[in-house]
Amino acid sequence: MDVSVRVVITDKDGRKLDEQEIDFPHNSTDLSIPFTSSKLVYPKDEKVTITAYYVLDETSFFLDSQEVDCINTRNNSGGIGNVNSSGSGLLGSASSTVTNKNDEEESSGSTSGGTIFPSEETIESGNNASSVVFADIASYAWAKEAIEGLYYAGIVNGMEDGIYNPAGIVTREQFAKMVVQLFNVSTGHTQTNFVDVKADAWYAPYITAALQAGYIQGQSGEYFGIGESIMRQDMATILYRALGDQNSKAVLSFTDTDNIAPYAEDAIAELVGLGILNGYEDGSFLPRGTATRAEAAKAIWGIYQILN
Repeated sequence: MDVSVRVVITDKDGRKLDEQEIDFPHNSTDLSIPFTSSKLVYPKDEKVTITAYYVLDETSFFLDSQEVDCINTRNNSGGIGNVNSSGSGLLGSASSTVTNKNDEEESSGSTSGGTIFPSEETIESGNNASSVVFADIASYAWAKEAIEGLYYAGIVNGMEDGIYNPAGIVTREQFAKMVVQLFNVSTGHTQTNFVDVKADAWYAPYITAALQAGYIQGQSGEYFGIGESIMRQDMATILYRALGDQNSKAVLSFTDTDNIAPYAEDAIAELVGLGILNGYEDGSFLPRGTATRAEAAKAIWGIYQILN
């Protein structure tokens, strides 16, 4: 299979300054993509955003995005070295370095919130029935295919090697990242009007991208709700906005249908009609209940299958 990495550099207004796509050789674990220019195409003493995509058989998967300082320095050959980053992680100093395993899941407190993206060998092993991606999802047969499928697609990752924590709660910022990666929304901007969204936090580019795409809203005009668990009806609403109306709304007959907020009624009806969401064994939907990591993966996997 053809595997490559594409890196795009944009300025503070989102305009593309430079782009490279380089083959990711078989059995390689990292790839360094230097960016230099003899022309002053990069804004001096301003920040630029470097965004990396994993390209598999001409299909792009968002990896990560990082804002770095742009400093013009003359090199020994007389050219101008334009992109310098003092940070670490997915995008390394003075170049864009893409690795097959980055920082841990968002909830670990990492400032990058990077995705653990599988190598080509890992993707190939996904068809091996005996391979075990996460040891703690054996009892979640209803979500196992979704979790593993999204892992191989680079949309979800584990808390640590071999651990997914399917019963864990998904926060609003974590779900924003999942949806942005699912729909391959371009990231770069990190500034919002929310006082609880720090521009240098790992979640800032994902929340900003989801806001600009119209997928998500804040808890109020002032607060996004960082760290808060996402409600099932909000999860449905975000996915519905991103997917668009598919004219598949079902008649809801849950025991607690009356508890669904008016803004979420169409979304839940649509996703239930598409078979993406369902209720619990007791007949309830629990619209204000918190979504677990397994439930979120199951819902996102349903959308992923429609898109692909």
